[in-house]
Amino acid sequence: MKRRLAGAVALSLLFGTACKMPLLTKEMMAVAKDTSGLVMVAGNARVVAEWVADPMATYTLYYTTNGTTALPENGSSMSDVKPGTAIDDLVNGNLHSFLLVARYANGNEKRLGPVNVIPLSARSLTPVVSNDGMDLALEWPSIAGATSFRLYRSLQPTGQYSLIGEVFGTKYLDSGLLPDTTYYYQVEPSDVIGARSEAGAGRVAGRGTTDQVIDERAVNNHTKTVPDASGAYAYSLGDSAEVQILDLGAKGMPTIGSFTLPSGQGARDAVVDGDRLCVISYRSAYVYDIGDPRNPILSASYLDGSYQKAFEAVSIKANYIYLLGRPGLEIMEISGTSIVPRKVIGGPWSQVEWLVVAGNYAYVCPYTGSSGSVLIERFDISDPANPVVKTSFTLPGYLSSSCGLGLGNYLYFVAQGAPGTRVHVLDCSSAATMSLWKSFPVSVGVQDIKILGSSLVTVEFNSAFKSLHTYSIANLDAVVPVSSTLLGDYPYGFELNGTIALVRYGQGLAKVGTGLPQAQVRYASPGIGSGGIAVSGSDAFSSVFVGAPAYSILKTHDLSSSSFSAWSEKSGEQLSLGFLGQCMAVSGVAGSAGRCLYVSGDNQSLSDLHIVDLEKRTVKRWGTTGRISAIRFYGAYAYIAQGESGVEILDASDPLNPRSINRLPSKGSATDIDISGGYAYVSMGAGGVCVYSLRDPSRPQFIQSLGGMSAARCLKVYGSYLYVTDGGSLRVVNISDPKAPYLKDSIPVGGAYVSTMAIAGNKAILGIQANNMQPLIASFVDLMLPDKPVVVGQLQTRGGNGGNLPEMRSYGSHVLAPQLMAGSQEQAFMAIELR
Repeated sequence: MKRRLAGAVALSLLFGTACKMPLLTKEMMAVAKDTSGLVMVAGNARVVAEWVADPMATYTLYYTTNGTTALPENGSSMSDVKPGTAIDDLVNGNLHSFLLVARYANGNEKRLGPVNVIPLSARSLTPVVSNDGMDLALEWPSIAGATSFRLYRSLQPTGQYSLIGEVFGTKYLDSGLLPDTTYYYQVEPSDVIGARSEAGAGRVAGRGTTDQVIDERAVNNHTKTVPDASGAYAYSLGDSAEVQILDLGAKGMPTIGSFTLPSGQGARDAVVDGDRLCVISYRSAYVYDIGDPRNPILSASYLDGSYQKAFEAVSIKANYIYLLGRPGLEIMEISGTSIVPRKVIGGPWSQVEWLVVAGNYAYVCPYTGSSGSVLIERFDISDPANPVVKTSFTLPGYLSSSCGLGLGNYLYFVAQGAPGTRVHVLDCSSAATMSLWKSFPVSVGVQDIKILGSSLVTVEFNSAFKSLHTYSIANLDAVVPVSSTLLGDYPYGFELNGTIALVRYGQGLAKVGTGLPQAQVRYASPGIGSGGIAVSGSDAFSSVFVGAPAYSILKTHDLSSSSFSAWSEKSGEQLSLGFLGQCMAVSGVAGSAGRCLYVSGDNQSLSDLHIVDLEKRTVKRWGTTGRISAIRFYGAYAYIAQGESGVEILDASDPLNPRSINRLPSKGSATDIDISGGYAYVSMGAGGVCVYSLRDPSRPQFIQSLGGMSAARCLKVYGSYLYVTDGGSLRVVNISDPKAPYLKDSIPVGGAYVSTMAIAGNKAILGIQANNMQPLIASFVDLMLPDKPVVVGQLQTRGGNGGNLPEMRSYGSHVLAPQLMAGSQEQAFMAIELR
């Protein structure tokens, strides 16, 4: 290892005048990622140290190369160093720690740091991107010094990259992407200074939706969607002859064009097949070429001049159109610019409920009224021009909605009978017979169903509610309700395009996001309430309230399994505590010596901070002056939000023995803190959000405040945006320039206020409290477009203890949520995957 001095800062001193601190140069400002006045610039096998030197001090640089914290008593040292000192021949990928000590003639000294750095070549972490269906799989080399990695994504190789998540590992599956689109990714180590990688590229290929729906029917759903390289578009049909073209990629649902059916009759149904759009009116059929979805071109048509037709539904296979109506199933061939009728099979049916074409079969469900039975007829269309009636199936009950869909060898439909409204799954794998395979209950008033991966999505209404529901059907023997989004009007049907649902009302459409969150694992143990949760590396720490007087147990859990099969208490990893902690944070770097857990006190000890030595399993109390609402670490410093008492700053370089060194006054009520890019963002209730520079983290400098809020509470930084909850709203703040933040957008999320928020991947989860007497609701927000978040679903919970849900924590693409789904007499944590 060799030492080199580079670019020392020149100082001009005049005899007899006061010594002044020199200003940061432009070059130094460009890399000012310091935690304590010490700027460490990571490079390829080297690190350069920069700081503003005091001419009255001499400096010694202490450093370690094995991931332990640099202190004067351990590691290596370099004496009489100057700004610009470079340390070369370092091992790329190893975690290095640096501490700068300034010593004065009177014996005083000042410590700058420690600062953790990973020397790295930009090529070291370049991700390899490969196509995995409609998703992109990323993989990059492991780095010994990094416990987690941040992932960034862009649509241009040199464009603006947005943060999409943090991963505890070296693999990531990016889903919910647009087809026919190239994405670019970069990787950088988390929580340390290190180089961001070069870009790796991957393309989502093929035309088709980003979901797994196999559904070619179109009954009462006067909307069909088709994806396009530049976005997703929908064709909206109503009672008039005009067909509107809608842009689904926009935040709203603007109309970008329209065309009119030649017959002038109102459109009744439509289906999209590749580059073809087939539309039917009462007695006409039209085929449009939609190679350019914005400009459909009429390519074939049919008009019945005798007024004998009554088309109800349409599907398409190969070069044949299947029309349902009266009296039966009609087959028409697309021949040049004409559509030619072939034959009518079945009937007579006075009304048809739905038509499904799946594989080599067409399924027809005629309306049977109050006969007490549901009839399904199956046609063999392996020869598309000559369908053959194969078999039928009868089920007791009656149809409660006009919905059915085919998925592989199975047919899903909704009927109502003696046990109530149910989804029935028909096994159609046998050519000779059809049989009922599974049946599970859903809410009354189901109007339509779709399947997306392992989720069933429905629209429902009755006199009490109007909503879009999601059920997990990964196990059809134990179907679980997952989310529910309230709708503003009575729905009659919907279409899915990726994670967007187009819901049709009597006179219009609604565009609704479907985040489809999945509860993966629930961990429960004896106790009457859960406390806080903190994550460090692959360990999770949680507190369990077990009785009165205030008494709780601290538990350690293993999260190393990506499937969370090991989400359970580590053997022997328990510690009895005399408090219930709801705010937790871990000091230091995961795996390093001296890790401590800082935990807030209970209702009897509101002014106590409890410090847990995670290696020796001991606890000590440290007094504060206000009720703790958030704890954040930044380098060697801890920031404790304490409501009206402001934010207390602790020097935690010795985490077991912190020193109170400063306090930020409250401009309202300090409730939450997040730190990013050398800036701290503090929510202040009615005082809005305050921004502080952490160039000297022991003395944060007030930069700017953002007002216009009545109750700023929870906040999180995501890329160049700050998300702040304000009562029942989520505010989006652009912080690309932290010195000039501005409000970008605001969306309602419901309830009286949000008590907790976490972000994983490109989803956010918010714990919403309606009021102190109501259970919490978990609301899911899609951040695919960071400046245009969309509420995509809700999950009703049974936890909350009358108003406060402890902090949730993210782990990879999951959120660990205390007390979600917990009953009043048990403690529980849930791992929720946000896909």
